[in-house]
Amino acid sequence: MEEKPCVFCAIASKSTKSYIVYEDDFIIGVLDINPASKGHTLLIPKKHYNSLYEMPQQEYMYLLSIARAVGYALMLSLSPSGVDILYTKELSKGNYNPHALLHIIPRFEEDKVAYVWEPVKFDDLTLSDTAASIRGVIESIKNEGANGGSLAENKKLQKQVEPKESAVKEEPTVDKSEVNEVSRKPVVF
Repeated sequence: MEEKPCVFCAIASKSTKSYIVYEDDFIIGVLDINPASKGHTLLIPKKHYNSLYEMPQQEYMYLLSIARAVGYALMLSLSPSGVDILYTKELSKGNYNPHALLHIIPRFEEDKVAYVWEPVKFDDLTLSDTAASIRGVIESIKNEGANGGSLAENKKLQKQVEPKESAVKEEPTVDKSEVNEVSRKPVVF
């Protein structure tokens, strides 16, 4: 059975018509043809990745910086009340993205965009265990380069980690004289 070509690769190569709002050697930004709101932009890496998690860290960080800049441009050009940046492999049943991309969605008071879910309540033990599991995997990933182990090996180690009791810890105090002022310059491409 022949695999269908990736529509987002076709957009990136310009073999499919699109309305380009941004482009460089690595990324193309186009208006979504099925937008959630006016200006809804898809930010697409030109190289095919099935998900953001496959992207090398440097390319991912670059994509995020361009997403921020495009969001800022949307704020200036369309005057929305805000901008949402969204990543998902499956927006709704049957709407699967075979290519890593970000949605940059201007939000307006009258828009019909709704991220709806039924809130679920979990008990303290479940929350504590879940947090411990996530922390353990994060530490495993952080240590992957340090100890040379693979992620699979680190996941095996994670299963052996017992969740710690969730005790309230005081945050360390910060000497504000040691904190550098953050630059608030406008975003540029």
